[in-house]
Amino acid sequence: AKINWSFGTVNYNSSSSQTIVGGTYKNLTSSSIARTLSSTDTIYVTGIFTPGTGTYTTTSSVVNLSSSSTQNVPNVTGGYNVLMLTGGNTKTATANITVNGTLHVPSGNTFNLSTFTLAGASLINTGTGTLITASTSGTALPTGRSWTNSVIYQSASAQTLINGTYQNLDLQSAGNKSANGAVTVNGILSTAIVTGK
Repeated sequence: AKINWSFGTVNYNSSSSQTIVGGTYKNLTSSSIARTLSSTDTIYVTGIFTPGTGTYTTTSSVVNLSSSSTQNVPNVTGGYNVLMLTGGNTKTATANITVNGTLHVPSGNTFNLSTFTLAGASLINTGTGTLITASTSGTALPTGRSWTNSVIYQSASAQTLINGTYQNLDLQSAGNKSANGAVTVNGILSTAIVTGK
């Protein structure tokens, strides 16, 4: 069943496992116990999502962080299945993020990973929004992916340019960018200081 909580906080705080049902939440909080995300209805969060540290079962689930204001993106233990970042404005990671299915960042939206990494063995990127990484990790993004988002590497320190296919690629700031494999850009390439492999 869907619910619609347009104000306040819904807290799943049972000491036993619980299913977080689909619907629209203002703020969504869970204690650090195993949780299952609805596999039938999208979970929209327009405010603050605090998932706790319990392991999540996310099979067939969709989480949409949909605020029209800036919003933080936490990780869920076990990784998201489908993560959608909509509503406009910038969504900022607060931890390393794992998406095992689809990461959707549509036009007019920005996903700022800051210095955190994005992982997911089967991650698929959709949408034409913007993805920013300031991570200096050699695994800032999954390798060998096709990025429909415009991707910005934005660290003043040296960064590894992850191999894959980019629609638009922007290499900003003074830090050298060193590719770890073949890089294809189908659209616009903007460069600052780049060291190729």
